[in-house]
Amino acid sequence: MTCDLDATSPATRLHRLGRPPDPWLWNDWSYAHSDGTFGNRWDDPQSEYRVLYASTARLSCFMETIGRFPGDPQVKTGLDDIELEDGEVDHAVGPGELVVADWLPRRRIGSASVGGSFAAVGTSSSLAYLHTQVAHLLSDFGLEELDGGSIRSVRRQLTQRISRIVFECSTSDGRRKFDGIEYLSRYGDEFENWAIFEPGNIVPGQPKEIVAEDPDLVEAAQRLGVMLV
Repeated sequence: MTCDLDATSPATRLHRLGRPPDPWLWNDWSYAHSDGTFGNRWDDPQSEYRVLYASTARLSCFMETIGRFPGDPQVKTGLDDIELEDGEVDHAVGPGELVVADWLPRRRIGSASVGGSFAAVGTSSSLAYLHTQVAHLLSDFGLEELDGGSIRSVRRQLTQRISRIVFECSTSDGRRKFDGIEYLSRYGDEFENWAIFEPGNIVPGQPKEIVAEDPDLVEAAQRLGVMLV
């Protein structure tokens, strides 16, 4: 189907924090949940394609990952409802505490050159188009309209449906129109994130281990109120 969505492309290398040996490897389907997704924002509800999540900012990778360990006990309410990634163990020992000795060996960070066209779902024209496509679903999520807050919310069944709409967009000659989705982080508008649809046009560099003194890890923990122990 043709789609009236704004398009953009990464202007710089993207960063990703993931599993060893290579954070740019696709999750194995054996780790999918009972609904066929991996529990993440832009996963495919029909289990046809996998999605890699990356960011223009290295700091954003840490914000998005350790944001599951909020320091405010009131914010921690509902934390158990957050889906972990494939095979992930929750290494928080209390509200806002992350055991780096356990967590760091299970993570690698790397950058990559990523090509292709990405749907900028947060622009006013894209939101207006997507509203027409999901209007019949909004009442199920207690929404009257689709706006920027809606696509940043924890309503993952809704955002996963939007992912599928983007994936099915096609050009006039029948080719897939988008290679993924560009969206802003819920942790700050300065963080530009990217959801890359399989198979992706990715040329990764050498992945690196993460040390406890990594400045972006430390900064993310400070901003989020997470204690590294």
